[in-house]
Amino acid sequence: MEPKKRLLATVLSCVGTGFVMAAIVAYLYEASAPVLETLIIVGLGALTVAAVAFFVHFQFSSRVADMRTTLRRVSEGNYVVRCETGDDEVGSLGSGINVLLQKLTDLNVNVIDTDRELQWTQKELKLKAELAEQSKLLTSANSQLEGRLRELNVLFSSSRALGSTLELAPLFSSFFKASGKSLALDRAAMLVFDERKDALNVVTTHGFGSLDQQIQGMTFQRGEGVSGTVFEKKTMLYLRNLEKDDRFMHFRGKLRLTGSALIMPLLAADRCVGVMLLNRATVDGFTFDDIGLFHVIANQVAGAVANSLLYQKTQDLARHDELTGLYNRRVLETRLNNEWDRAGRFGITLACMMIDVDHFKQFNDDYGHLIGDEVLAHVGQVIQSQVRKVDTLARYGGEEFAVLLPRTTRKEAVAVAEKLRVSVATIPKGVKEGVVGLSVTISVGVASTEDDPRSAKELLDMADHGLLMAKTAGRNRVIAYGEAPPLQSTGPDTEKSPGPRMGGGSTTVRTERDRQ
Repeated sequence: MEPKKRLLATVLSCVGTGFVMAAIVAYLYEASAPVLETLIIVGLGALTVAAVAFFVHFQFSSRVADMRTTLRRVSEGNYVVRCETGDDEVGSLGSGINVLLQKLTDLNVNVIDTDRELQWTQKELKLKAELAEQSKLLTSANSQLEGRLRELNVLFSSSRALGSTLELAPLFSSFFKASGKSLALDRAAMLVFDERKDALNVVTTHGFGSLDQQIQGMTFQRGEGVSGTVFEKKTMLYLRNLEKDDRFMHFRGKLRLTGSALIMPLLAADRCVGVMLLNRATVDGFTFDDIGLFHVIANQVAGAVANSLLYQKTQDLARHDELTGLYNRRVLETRLNNEWDRAGRFGITLACMMIDVDHFKQFNDDYGHLIGDEVLAHVGQVIQSQVRKVDTLARYGGEEFAVLLPRTTRKEAVAVAEKLRVSVATIPKGVKEGVVGLSVTISVGVASTEDDPRSAKELLDMADHGLLMAKTAGRNRVIAYGEAPPLQSTGPDTEKSPGPRMGGGSTTVRTERDRQ
């Protein structure tokens, strides 16, 4: 039976029972007490209503209160509780509520799961955002590391190239070959300061093509152009657009550069030894990081240039006389042996001259050693200007000079010696105010392989013997080995005259040697 029908049957049964009992009592007391009958009926009816009310309260009110309590707990978030169920109406309602609560529980579980998934999703999105940010940072760091690695590679390559040699031209060539491509340079030039010329000299170039030879060797004075300015001020100069900057001389118009240029001073211990000029074909082509890298490279190059210049100076001091700049005795002896071997191998003549400045001690005594040094430098310059490039001129020691003349006969050597003697004697040396007319003369001894020396040293000794004869004969003259000195007064007037030209030498003699 359905709960609704069962409840209705129960109520009707209770009411019916009450009325039946009331009818029975009324029948029993009908004759004797009519009033009592009425009271009995009313009392039994009331009793029946009370019973029915109690039954309904029992069946509905308490259980509904339990349902209300259950719903309140559910509203507080407890989805686990359930209502009492049964076969009556309240029990059926409780079952319905329980089904609803189960659905609410499932829905809450879904909500919790969804919220949890949403939280995880939000965490994943946040983590992805953090990972993306970290990825950007890693990419940036990786890019920076790649840049640093490239810079280190460039610095390593340039350092190795700069340390490979002490000669300037090969040094720069090795540097550009090793680093030019990595540095993305279109053109570059290295200028080194030449103390003797007091000017910047273009030692080597990169990327100039057929114009390399025209530009190499070009000189710039202090303060001239951007290179001279950078050298003089010892500060970097960055020209962002060469076409709009009039300070750039474009190598005196030999090659017009475009784009941008970075001109760096080469500083070694606060001394500027040169300038490095770098060019890129794009306007504003050098970044801040590029400039920082080139500063480091410029320091490397400056150190290499300083070492190279020191090496060259050491080499010069080892090969040249410091006062006159001529070769020293050691180089002369080496060249003498080489020329002697060549003359013997090819059957050619070799001549030698020994030259002495007349009365040099008197210059030192009368005018001082500084004037004496200037006299020696003057004589060396005059002789150097008169000999060929294939000849070897050296300061032999003190006031003596020696000259080696390959492919030269004794007669030709005497002619050359006479020309040197006249050149020195006819060009007064104004070495100091008050000594403007200072007169200088030389004595020369000549020998050649035609005199049949047995060794290179003996050839030199023969020339020295000729010099001794010239000095004995009165100085300011030329005497070849084996010639008897003339009878000549050695008085003071001897030095005032040019003296005879001995050995058949004459400044008018023109031989095959003069045409070489």
